[in-house]
Amino acid sequence: MVGVPDGAQELHLVDGRVAERDTSPPEVRAAREPSTPGDTLLEMRAVTHRYSEYSGIEDVDLVVRAGESVALLGPNGAGKTTLMKHVNGLLRPQSGTVLIGGEHIARRPVWEIARDVGMLFQNPDDQIFNRVVEQEVAWGLRARGISAMDASRAALRALGELGIEHLAAENPHEITASQRQLVAFASILVVDPKLFVLDEPTKSLDARAAEVVAAAIDRRLSRGAGVLLVTHELDFARRLADRSVVLVDGAIIWAGATEELSGDAQLLASARLVDRFGRQGGRCGRYRAPR
Repeated sequence: MVGVPDGAQELHLVDGRVAERDTSPPEVRAAREPSTPGDTLLEMRAVTHRYSEYSGIEDVDLVVRAGESVALLGPNGAGKTTLMKHVNGLLRPQSGTVLIGGEHIARRPVWEIARDVGMLFQNPDDQIFNRVVEQEVAWGLRARGISAMDASRAALRALGELGIEHLAAENPHEITASQRQLVAFASILVVDPKLFVLDEPTKSLDARAAEVVAAAIDRRLSRGAGVLLVTHELDFARRLADRSVVLVDGAIIWAGATEELSGDAQLLASARLVDRFGRQGGRCGRYRAPR
């Protein structure tokens, strides 16, 4: 049987609600120190994970530092999801190394990695499971041993930041797809991770809601968080990402300043990306990150 992590309560779901066996006051961990700008939060060194000859990732190098946002771009099937699952420990590399905050993830269980890495899945239904929005957003804090009152207050603040506090008492499975996307994002904001891993955070969102999300990400970046952002929207990548990497057929074929993307029609076509001017082109060569 898997034990309960230190600092967390043992929680049980009954009809979608939390039933607590332990009624003693939970131990609350001290707030962690914010990252110093420039600290390496994520480092992937020659990471390979192949499902077959034609799928997975191979020999990937990637770095995300505190205070910066890196966009991960590429066509469907390029390996973006596989790469992301290595960041939060859901997958472990067949070869190569993944370090979070300088520590090899092979030595850390998934629940511990989740203290530092907040992951937003592309489909919010893959992570929403509570029957009340406020409970859903507060869940990550409750699982860390934070009191119900403090977790609720933090959840309402996160919902308010995204302009959806009016949904607090709603069933997340009965609201719109765009609202569910924001609820899932709020559940990541509330736990204040060092590293945000966001898979298509603007999916289903209109321009106004997408800007609300971008502004929330900006605030976390200014506080020293790091962001790995998967998106097919070049304008959103330009809005947020300092750097971009392009993944095609499981390999990084290009990395550089995001603003340089729209000037390379060959690269855009290679990644099956089109900028707002509709420019396309041919294939590019493989990229190797400097050591």
